[in-house]
Amino acid sequence: MSRNPWNTPQPAVMSTPVALISSTAFSLGGVPASLAVVELGLLVATDHTEPMTLLWADILGAVVMENQLIVYTCAPKASGQRILSKFTISSGQPELLESFAVATRYLARYPWDTTRTLNEILQTETPDRRCLVLINPVGGSGAAERMFQDVRGFFDAAGIHIKIQLTEHAAHATEIAQTLDLTAFDFVVCVGGDGLASEVVQGLIRRSDWHDAIRFPIGLIPGGSGNGLTQSLTKLVNEAFFPENCAYLIVKGSPQPMDMMTARNDHETFLSFLSLAWAFVADVDLESETYRLLGGARFTVSAVAKVLSWKRWHGALSYLPAADDEPTPTQYWDALPASGDAPALDLLPPLAGPLPASWKTIEGPFTFFWATSAAAPSSDCHLAPGAHVNDGYIHVVAVPENLSLVTQAKILLALDSATHLEYPQVVRIKTRAYQLRRTDTNFVSIDGERFGGSTIQVQMHRGLGRVMCLPY
Repeated sequence: MSRNPWNTPQPAVMSTPVALISSTAFSLGGVPASLAVVELGLLVATDHTEPMTLLWADILGAVVMENQLIVYTCAPKASGQRILSKFTISSGQPELLESFAVATRYLARYPWDTTRTLNEILQTETPDRRCLVLINPVGGSGAAERMFQDVRGFFDAAGIHIKIQLTEHAAHATEIAQTLDLTAFDFVVCVGGDGLASEVVQGLIRRSDWHDAIRFPIGLIPGGSGNGLTQSLTKLVNEAFFPENCAYLIVKGSPQPMDMMTARNDHETFLSFLSLAWAFVADVDLESETYRLLGGARFTVSAVAKVLSWKRWHGALSYLPAADDEPTPTQYWDALPASGDAPALDLLPPLAGPLPASWKTIEGPFTFFWATSAAAPSSDCHLAPGAHVNDGYIHVVAVPENLSLVTQAKILLALDSATHLEYPQVVRIKTRAYQLRRTDTNFVSIDGERFGGSTIQVQMHRGLGRVMCLPY
């Protein structure tokens, strides 16, 4: 383990703006340079250049190679896209280099803490992390493998040990998650669309140790056609929506609570982390499989065909209203013991029974129905502005009436800018539980997967799962 190479006593606590470590025994491009560890990052200066700071927010890790300290960074470009790069500075003092490397790795992972002394940090090597990377090689337009290779450097720079496994058939990720040794990894990364992450969730919830397994952290890199959760997470923490930025959220992040919903019909249940779509949206989503080779464009082709079909969907939405002044929903694991064979469904009435008196009902026909736990249930749809992946609510956006082709097209085109809510025909509802009764026999789409039943009930579980992200 590295030690403090200086003989001068260290202060009992770190105080800003005094540097935690500083030294002039460096050279940068052959020019004498100084390096200091300060609250914002690594401060670099020479006699010929203005001081610059490599921000902790952009630093992924650091290593010593020969007589050089190599610092891996990923500062964003003007577009917001993060670009992996490295900064190299030299010194003839190996112990000095190692001390800076240890401090850099520590502060790249943990917040600046005025209670930690230099000696404590130098004696606390940042623990290694291990992750399983699941890649759907046919997700989206089939570019998921290449996409992960493009961002793998972020994981390597952060010192994360990875094991890659390609999924080989439908529900393969579910099988993997059901038998995965959770002690062998710190988290799992899904490279694909929302469907791949959904398969992992189904595998975790079906385990006998589901109450622990469902909290196993999941990271997401968009490599499929539908990437709603990654879009929602990046917006939530003010990151641009690029694969590199999603990798950044994983390697710089930590497990954050994520809402999940149980959907049930008369013969099965399904755990959702994102959305349930019915009517126009579900038909477009599920029927677009015919055009899968088109990648994300398959949804556009399917949507045009569905608008021209003039189809309408009949049913009724019943829901538990959320009062403006009601207390914030309690996190699932703070309210209920980890017992039973599935998450508790205490807000739902019996499937064949009467609805509670406090519930409200909206009768169709419906043109549009989409219920989500996040702001963006797909990468190009800002359905529920202000929705949070851990607010404990389901946000339902629906059009419970017939529309002209022109109005329907206008509302659909407004989804990417969130201006669809300006149309009087659009209804937005906030709830923790709802029931959908349908007269048609079509499937609904839950996180991109088919789900049937004439009566479907859904209940929210706040913070049931965990996702790798920056704190939000």
